[in-house]
Amino acid sequence: MVEQGRYTRYLLLHSIGTENYTVSQLGPNRTVMTTTSTSSDRGKKRTTTSTLEMGALCAPTLLEQSSTGTSDGESLTQVSGDTVSVREGATSRTLTKPVIAFVGSESMSASVQMMMMRYWKLHHQPARLPILRASDGGLPLEIKLVGYESFSVKGRMIRLNRYTVANLMFGHEILWMNDSGRLAALMTFAGGLPQEEVLEGYEPVEGELVRSGVRQEMLELDDLDREVPEQAAGSFAIVGARLIDGTGAPAVENSAVVVQNGRIVAAGPLAAVSVPAGMRVIHAEGESLLPGLWRCMSTIRGWSLGRRCWLRA
Repeated sequence: MVEQGRYTRYLLLHSIGTENYTVSQLGPNRTVMTTTSTSSDRGKKRTTTSTLEMGALCAPTLLEQSSTGTSDGESLTQVSGDTVSVREGATSRTLTKPVIAFVGSESMSASVQMMMMRYWKLHHQPARLPILRASDGGLPLEIKLVGYESFSVKGRMIRLNRYTVANLMFGHEILWMNDSGRLAALMTFAGGLPQEEVLEGYEPVEGELVRSGVRQEMLELDDLDREVPEQAAGSFAIVGARLIDGTGAPAVENSAVVVQNGRIVAAGPLAAVSVPAGMRVIHAEGESLLPGLWRCMSTIRGWSLGRRCWLRA
């Protein structure tokens, strides 16, 4: 055994479980990592075990995962030369291995993500990193170095690099790596609520890491605002869209929504709504229109989903 570690898992800042991993060297170019994660949340107990085998430069050759108490089930990814076979539950496929790619599953543990980051760095930090999955619809990961942290832990200064990882799970994950290539902590919104995993020894700065993660999420929201500028403000009308009001009522085809001074004053079928003469009209035929806070979740990443809608009502 050449490495071992233990993570504490948090949900809404409360400890809900642990993750333990060991890394063993089986030969000059063969390494295996075994991981066991346990958690107990609102009466539900979950246990996940995984085995990750790697060759030279952290190149993955096998990832096997099984879970109890969760819908994730079992998954198996095997790399043999240029051929990859992936099975996740009842879904499977065989594909040609890309030159650069890593393995993954529906719920990647902190330790597997740590090896993913080592692989990414050893392969010159590609802008896009494909993940070998049973579905071919997944987007490649986008890993970015976004900042640095310095903390004092038991009288010793430590320095962490902060990264964001897009397209791995719901929203962006935030990872902190130390100078030894170990994943010190992560923050994810995979379950719709903020979750963290913190490596043993970094618990004294867990609160500071969470605050840093929240600040990073707010920066992500600012980026989304810049990517999706307002199409109209003040007084205008949107006509021709399929209107879904979020109340459960049937959708209104060929609708009209009238906004005056930033407030909705009329909405319904175009034939029944009077659009003031001279008002700016936005034609939205073939589009769907819904309230900006429809299905908005009370998490930061949920707010970003709400901001992408046409109209903030």
